[in-house]
Amino acid sequence: MNISLGLLLSELGVELESPHRRNPAFAGFELYIPGSPHTPGQILLIAKLSEALFAPKGDDQYYLCVRDRRQDESETGDFLKNIFIINKNMDQRELLNGVRYVFARLQDWVQLMQESVLANRGLQDLMNLCEPIIGNHISVQDESFNLLAATKNIDADDETTQRLMENGYHPEETIRRFLKYRRIEQYETADENELIVSRDMVISKYDTVKKVYKYNDAFFAIVVMVCCNKSYSDAIEELYQLLIRYITYYLEKERPQFAKPRQLEFFISELIGKTILSEDEARLRANSLNLPFEGRFELNLIVFNDILNIPAPRLAHDLSLRLANADTTVYSRDILILCRLSGSGDERRRRTKQIAGLFGELNCNCGVSNEFGSLWDMAVAYGQAHAAVLTGERLRLARKEEGSFRFYHYEDFYLNHLIANGIDSLPGVFTNSFAFWAINSLKLHDEKHSANLLETLAAYLENERNATSAGERLHMHRNTVLYHVRKIEDILDVSLGDADVRMKLLIGLKAFELDRI
Repeated sequence: MNISLGLLLSELGVELESPHRRNPAFAGFELYIPGSPHTPGQILLIAKLSEALFAPKGDDQYYLCVRDRRQDESETGDFLKNIFIINKNMDQRELLNGVRYVFARLQDWVQLMQESVLANRGLQDLMNLCEPIIGNHISVQDESFNLLAATKNIDADDETTQRLMENGYHPEETIRRFLKYRRIEQYETADENELIVSRDMVISKYDTVKKVYKYNDAFFAIVVMVCCNKSYSDAIEELYQLLIRYITYYLEKERPQFAKPRQLEFFISELIGKTILSEDEARLRANSLNLPFEGRFELNLIVFNDILNIPAPRLAHDLSLRLANADTTVYSRDILILCRLSGSGDERRRRTKQIAGLFGELNCNCGVSNEFGSLWDMAVAYGQAHAAVLTGERLRLARKEEGSFRFYHYEDFYLNHLIANGIDSLPGVFTNSFAFWAINSLKLHDEKHSANLLETLAAYLENERNATSAGERLHMHRNTVLYHVRKIEDILDVSLGDADVRMKLLIGLKAFELDRI
């Protein structure tokens, strides 16, 4: 291994007389003996300043020196090339022994980590080995922020770290802080080849250094160093990077276990994507996962509006602990809940309440499919749940209703969905249809006369032409409703007693709700 000059000085607890921009790394060291031949390679020479000043100065020849002479005109230009002078009163032997100790200590540590990995002793063994070297608290967590390994003998008087160690995972209070300060987004968008250094003190009272591991563009593990004993510095980062090299071995090797897609996620993803070759194969796969292939199912889809700042794996994990007769997984950064129905309305209400309790404060909504009888129909159920959310939210925005967590059942929105799809697929075809013309005519009349014929038409048709019920909805006398209905018939030159006319007008009203007219 190579040890940089900065790390060596940090471990020695010394500084240089003059700061240097360069930070060369060395594979070893030697005592400099005047007149000895040049030692090739990345070798640091331990010397007296009086000897190093007049020694050969190759591009790869570096001297770490103790001062044994007064400063004079010789300590300029080429004479000081590649010379680093210790700003401490010590002799050459003391410096040599210190350097020897640092090299031996760090090389022994690296060797022990290599042996640990070869013997497959696991992440916790690496944590134990790094404690006396790095000295800061370090934890390895999975995508759900469950603890995989940590430096158990290093105490951090930091609430976030303490709660992690006490629970074995980050509790909900911490997750909420992650969301508030957009840490999830930070992890999801991080460059896997770079470290994240946080010095804002909003999550931890100390500087933290994080390494994110990603799979399919989503993070599946994270290694966090809390600088509770040794402040963040290039030297500390270098030690952390040495440790990361061996942690990476385990996380990369166990990627299928740690990372997405896992077995259930993979199976459901294939069902939705229709990449399983046959129903018989799907049946066998479901059996291996202890999933009933046939029965009474309902699919709930939690769709997040801020997908980059949502701990979807953690939320799915928490939900799976709360829900009975349900399997929860992550799909495209949203959450899927495959519910097995028993016919009990109480069970459905209880599940709805539990889902709302976990997600109610987040910027998301839940689409609910129609009931289906086989996992082979998963793609249809997913399409229904997804369409329910999109259509329901579109209607909410059109009606300018306040946003909050909602359940959108496809059965309540499938007409709107069909109409919107039809219009979007061939928009020009419908522009001169009776439905579009009629709604536009009433809209122009309302705007010109400050009337509400469109609203009256909707209430009248949706209440099966019951003028009394429509009046109650509109806070209007039934005779006034009937007067407005006759006016609508006159403007459009139609009879609302005609079922075909009513159907076309209802389609037009739903298109108007979706802002398609």
